[in-house]
Amino acid sequence: MSIVFFPENLAEARKRHGLTMRKLSIMSGVHENTIARIERGEFNPSEKTIDKLVEALRIDKKLLCKNDADLTGVEKIRYIQKILDEKLKLVIEIHNKLNMWIEKMPDTPDIEESALLCIKEIMREVNRV
Repeated sequence: MSIVFFPENLAEARKRHGLTMRKLSIMSGVHENTIARIERGEFNPSEKTIDKLVEALRIDKKLLCKNDADLTGVEKIRYIQKILDEKLKLVIEIHNKLNMWIEKMPDTPDIEESALLCIKEIMREVNRV
């Protein structure tokens, strides 16, 4: 069982309370840039960060995150979509890197070394996700 975090719910709760990201940052002790990244779904907050945000907003933690077993059908679809979006971004990024390498492909005996460096860089990206 894992915890699923809903970044759009954080933005919604913040706006419903009439707070800017800056004000929420001051109230929670979470950096404003971190809040922005969380709301955009670019950063998964730690439980400690979630607790700070929940306390500052005075909302139920279940509004921001749930056990995957407790998700409604709609929430499961949103969660699956989020995961697929992340994977798609990675695939596009790798595809673009391969295209760049092919366009710049050196016509030299060092081509194998260049290919290995390209593969290592791609594997770092894959392992990042």
